[in-house]
Amino acid sequence: IIPSMMNSSNGSIKLFIGSLTFTSSIFGFSYPILPQGWTLEIEVFFYLIFVASIILCSRFKLFSGKEGLLSIVFILSAVFFGATDLIIEFIFGLFISMYSSRARKFRFILLASVCITIFVVIYLAFDVTSFRFFWIGFPCALLVYLAIATPQLKKKSVNFLGDISYSIYLVHGMLIAVSLRLFTSINEH
Repeated sequence: IIPSMMNSSNGSIKLFIGSLTFTSSIFGFSYPILPQGWTLEIEVFFYLIFVASIILCSRFKLFSGKEGLLSIVFILSAVFFGATDLIIEFIFGLFISMYSSRARKFRFILLASVCITIFVVIYLAFDVTSFRFFWIGFPCALLVYLAIATPQLKKKSVNFLGDISYSIYLVHGMLIAVSLRLFTSINEH
């Protein structure tokens, strides 16, 4: 509506279609119109893989109950053929989903806490810019497991923050850009 308030604006039809269909990278763009949407594109790709796994597993009894494992094979194949390796981090979520109820919770919570601490220390002490899925994805997966395995807080304020967090994530870039423009123009006067 007011492109001059934003840091950059590209109004091409290809970018618009790519943004709406979560395929902007296929059209050759680094980001969709809403830059945070790049993560959504990876999520939608994962959902398509998982739905394909569910359909195949329901059609072929040989794979029955193996949706997670088939999804892992599809994810690794996609990365092999050029998909972003960030999708590998979804494999951690699949493992959490498949095995979290079977683990001895207390021991695993303790182990996850120790591992997170070790990963943070290593990450801060060394230059570990490659293998993001291992240095960032794995510790984050452990945090997700800890969030699932530990008792949940029943506080309205915490639930409210959880409810609004995704909306804030989607609009924070625009709010920061507009705020910078406003404060810069106020400062100049």
